[in-house]
Amino acid sequence: MVLMITLSLMAVWVIPLIGSRFGATIDDLAWIIFPLFGFILIYNAGAIFSITCPKCGRSVFQRDYGIGVPLWTPWPARSCGNCGHDLREV
Repeated sequence: MVLMITLSLMAVWVIPLIGSRFGATIDDLAWIIFPLFGFILIYNAGAIFSITCPKCGRSVFQRDYGIGVPLWTPWPARSCGNCGHDLREV
């Protein structure tokens, strides 16, 4: 997963560098960079947030801190907040 994210973010920088080598201006490259970055951001967010608890199906990035509203965090939980399953097991 980390390799996929790294390679896709690298593509956002490699394509403009190659384009600038062949004489493309920043205005030309903006039509490539922004849609590519948006696609990569949406694709990787979907891939990351689809990781769920094997027992109950709740996202491992969703936490409940006792305020009644589940919050999303950028790091996965060690145990499921819904069923208590240890998520460190494979």
